[in-house]
Amino acid sequence: MSYAMRPISTGTWLLVEPWWTRMMVTILPPADAVIFLRWGATGDILRVREAVPGKASQLRGWSNCAVLSAFLLGRPSWTWTPHGLYRQLLRERSTRRESVQQRLVGQFTKVVSHYSSNALSVSADQLSLPLRELLIIIGRNLLETMMTPSLLEVCYTAILEADRYPDATRAYAQHGPTPAIAVLTTILSKARQDGEIDLADCEAGARQFLGMLHGDVHLEAALQLREMPTLSEIDLRAR
Repeated sequence: MSYAMRPISTGTWLLVEPWWTRMMVTILPPADAVIFLRWGATGDILRVREAVPGKASQLRGWSNCAVLSAFLLGRPSWTWTPHGLYRQLLRERSTRRESVQQRLVGQFTKVVSHYSSNALSVSADQLSLPLRELLIIIGRNLLETMMTPSLLEVCYTAILEADRYPDATRAYAQHGPTPAIAVLTTILSKARQDGEIDLADCEAGARQFLGMLHGDVHLEAALQLREMPTLSEIDLRAR
């Protein structure tokens, strides 16, 4: 059997399963996508180039999953078996094998970096604000980003698959909490230089600040143990 998966920028995955004469299209959250990736890894996971609409043709007579997969990928193919399609794709120069961990690292890096950069973007006017006001703004932005449903799903998957795919979990940490700590450390260091605060270890202070924002709220939201906090609750927590 063959099926196609494609990561989406929101952290979810598009799954297309050909079943004889029809295509089944589903959007999978990250944790469910890992199940299909692991299933695919029992054989081979091929990363192939899309060619849509390509040169595929519907004039193939009787359809099966291999024919529909070739049509989906825009390939001019007369293969009738999944293994035949596999051999054809493997002969293409742009095709390469990938592991589940490689796929997850790439997806986590892309999604988390996108959200992280948006949450940590601070204007020049905001940087000139008193430290307390600046930290409230950053804290609110970080909390709102943390509670984004798609990012919570990525976080949940990173926790769930930490033993099986540690590189993917590290990618989540490197592009999520780590940049936030770096930005907060820079802000606290500047405030110390300006005499606004007396702090011996700015990085430790940044970690404590991020930890206070997280609290139990983030973990409970990731594990779906509580309702999502409202904007007013997020604002109150940031203060």
